[in-house]
Amino acid sequence: MRLLVLPGPDTLQEHGFGQDRPVTCYTISGLGGTPNVFQNLKMPPHIHVDPIEWIPNEPNETLAEYSRRLLPQIDDSKPFFIIGFSFGAALAVEIAKHTKPLLVVVVSGIASNAEIPFYLKYARAYGTYHLAPYIVKIWTPLLRWGVGFSFGTRDPAALDVLVRMVQEMDPAFYKWGLEAFMDWDNTQVPTNLLHIHGSRDRLLPARYVKPNIIIKGGGHFIIYTHAQLIDQLIAAQLQNPKV
Repeated sequence: MRLLVLPGPDTLQEHGFGQDRPVTCYTISGLGGTPNVFQNLKMPPHIHVDPIEWIPNEPNETLAEYSRRLLPQIDDSKPFFIIGFSFGAALAVEIAKHTKPLLVVVVSGIASNAEIPFYLKYARAYGTYHLAPYIVKIWTPLLRWGVGFSFGTRDPAALDVLVRMVQEMDPAFYKWGLEAFMDWDNTQVPTNLLHIHGSRDRLLPARYVKPNIIIKGGGHFIIYTHAQLIDQLIAAQLQNPKV
């Protein structure tokens, strides 16, 4: 595990990765979220970004089952890597079991059920998570403060993205996703994993997870607030598997 501080300007483009080999980057957002959370990542022209689209869940479907139904969106015949943010990280890990990505990037998420915080297991047992979908009904200024606190950011643009994401989510899908996440029973961690986490993540505290990289001062929304550093880490890992 490493503790990093955001350095000077640098991006995937400046690393020049893949200029002679096109690569696809599949992105999977947080639960019910949009690809907007990845908008600050600066991929070079030879890396094509392709967001995985949400599909309706089946009743009582597990994350493993749901992820298998996402596979048709991935072209496994060409080089690719996956970035999963928050809830999407678990799906990225599951998809990697059935494909051959160059790299699996987990950002502000978990890679196995051993990293699920104990309080989420209690929430599952006592059913308190049922209240979560009603967050969309909260008065917008209060919601804005709440997501800022939870996701660890005061950046106005980041808050705009988060508030819009919460207000547009499907409550039924959100409820299913929370249940499936808390019931996730994965024990198989990808060998080509780049696991990035913020030291001040309030939703999934760093002390419960086992990341390769911890970003000092980063909250849950580092995919947006620390995108520049994440660009660097991905580029370095793609060029040298032993970062």
